[in-house]
Amino acid sequence: MNRIIAATLALIASLAIFQQTGLAEGDNKAPEGMTHETVVTFNAGLAAYKAEKYEEARDKFKAVCDAFPAWAPAHRMYGMALEHTGDIEGALREKLVCESMEPGKPEIMLSVATAYQAAGKFDEALEKYRKYLELYPDSKEAPAVKDSMLLIQRDLGTGKKPRSSKGKDNYIDEIASKGASRWSESQMPLSVYIKSGEGIAHYRDSFGDILKQSFAAWADASEGSISFTFTDNEKRAAIRCSWVDDPKELSNSMEGGEAIPQRNNKGEMDRTSILILTRGSSDGTEPTDAHIRQVCLHEIGHALGLCGHSSQPGDVMFAVAAAKPHDQLSERDKKTICMLYEASKGYIRRHQVKFSDPTSPEETSPRSMTIRLNSQGLKASEEHDYIKAIELFQEGLKIDPKDETLYINMGGAYAKLAQQALKKNHLVQGEKYLNWAVDCMVKGGKEKYAADFCKTLIQIAKANQDGTALEKYEKMKTEFEAVKN
Repeated sequence: MNRIIAATLALIASLAIFQQTGLAEGDNKAPEGMTHETVVTFNAGLAAYKAEKYEEARDKFKAVCDAFPAWAPAHRMYGMALEHTGDIEGALREKLVCESMEPGKPEIMLSVATAYQAAGKFDEALEKYRKYLELYPDSKEAPAVKDSMLLIQRDLGTGKKPRSSKGKDNYIDEIASKGASRWSESQMPLSVYIKSGEGIAHYRDSFGDILKQSFAAWADASEGSISFTFTDNEKRAAIRCSWVDDPKELSNSMEGGEAIPQRNNKGEMDRTSILILTRGSSDGTEPTDAHIRQVCLHEIGHALGLCGHSSQPGDVMFAVAAAKPHDQLSERDKKTICMLYEASKGYIRRHQVKFSDPTSPEETSPRSMTIRLNSQGLKASEEHDYIKAIELFQEGLKIDPKDETLYINMGGAYAKLAQQALKKNHLVQGEKYLNWAVDCMVKGGKEKYAADFCKTLIQIAKANQDGTALEKYEKMKTEFEAVKN
């Protein structure tokens, strides 16, 4: 469900590099024997890198590496430039060469860790991050390192890992390992609400267009299985998109965006919120349009049911945001969304999303805590402990009283308690639980479910020969059915 901004820590590392390796003729940091021409080449590479002319910088730094193969700063900057031109493996190679020459330097360790991460070598990235925290536990980068580790650990999970999709034309098995889910055909076209970004720091008008284009890209990729319509009615939208400028509004501060899906009791997607961060990284830099497009495409993929991630860096649904953004769907992305929506109902049932805790106890943001309590409540419901589930949902609502997902899931738990009571012919208890379920569904914006519960309440009123209650429930049902959601 989430995207790691590896470029954030790479940027921290690269800034440290600039502070240490800027050269000028006669600078005593230049290695002995370096010619005037090579000094000029290296400085030209730095200037090109700072100007985001990464291909030019790459060529300059390579020339310096060829002239002075034992000089670590040249390999370090060559690796950075390769990363920005999309050569992930080359970047890792050069950074490892640099580390072998200057072991233990904090900025180099971070640069190597993010290179491992960008290459999809998550075990190696975690080990490097752990080593960094052992050596530099009080550094200013330590909190960001911990957040990146949490995201990697969440994505890796604890169960059996799916076979890598490397060399295949799709990654459906990797996605299904986290649970398969999708919107039903009857829900098409999916209504999408995009909240205005007015007043949000770093927001640009182009972002809204990019988000709409990203929805169109997925619709085209699905070959007719998915369609969208845009609406101004936020409450009735299937997918609701918002812009945020504070990383703390996401469940993890190192993410570039977040999709928060909700599923019905059939395992189908039911309603999803998407949050897009309007800054390029946690240091507040201005994001490029390509970066925003990459985040939008990735989070929409989650919102459409691609719950897990691809293991291959060339896919939009890879877990790590590359230094050179992947702002177009890969052929594998397109094939995978088609396979998900063409899969049999049996396949979806066999790979149904399990309500495991998607966050770590160390993640303490309000969003993380409500997601955790919601997941724990769903797990309790799955185990038929509806009282415990309701208590967990109520705890979540104390943190965020407007969380519609918590209300809807709590309403479902009350409905289950009502079902149990009615099976025992406890009409009074069943009626009470159903009224609470109706109230929750209305607060969650699901009047259609409230209308269904009213049908049972009408039957209870008839059984009790209670004309006043019957009139009340019939009126409620009519009102709820008139609301389209």
